[in-house]
Amino acid sequence: MSTIKANVVQSTTGGATTLTDLYPARAWVNFNGAGTVAIRAEGNVSSISDIGTGAIRVNFTSAFGDAFYSCPAGLSDSDINAAQAIMVQPELTSRLRIQTDAVNGDPDDCDYVFISVIR
Repeated sequence: MSTIKANVVQSTTGGATTLTDLYPARAWVNFNGAGTVAIRAEGNVSSISDIGTGAIRVNFTSAFGDAFYSCPAGLSDSDINAAQAIMVQPELTSRLRIQTDAVNGDPDDCDYVFISVIR
């Protein structure tokens, strides 16, 4: 496996040079949040824990320097009336908390949850 390390990308278009900062995903996870929670695939995620209906804790393999990270997230559920909303809350440099809710706003477990962590 190869690793590319860069902080800035330089590109040239029409003679002009542009420098663009890179903000890659520092962690990501795709998991089953219904029934027995289980990771399908991950990067820099050591484990997940079921902490209540619709509530999951995601633990990072390598902690961040601070908890000021951004977490784009998505979900998908086989039940059309089930989980429709997701909230991601950075808790510590080493973990975050996810809450999925049904259409009516009540906590609800979700079949597919996808999280990326950008810092």
